[in-house]
Amino acid sequence: MGRRLNDHDRELAAVRRIRRMLAEGSERAEVLAYYSPRDSRRVRRGLEQIEAELDAIVRNLAAEKPC
Repeated sequence: MGRRLNDHDRELAAVRRIRRMLAEGSERAEVLAYYSPRDSRRVRRGLEQIEAELDAIVRNLAAEKPC
C-alpha cells in the first residue's frame, strides 16, 4: 500500500508534473487548466519557482564571459 502524501510531498510532485508538462511544450495556461481550482495556489507556487530558476539560469548565462 502507498503512503499518504503530506503537503510538501504533494507540492514537490506538482512541481515535477509542471516541469514535465512545460518540457513537453505545454503553455502556462494549459498547465493551470490541468489542475483543479483547489490546487491552483500550489501550481502557481510551482510555476513561480520554475520561472525563478529559469531567470537565474538566464542571468548566469548573461554574466558569463565568452571564451
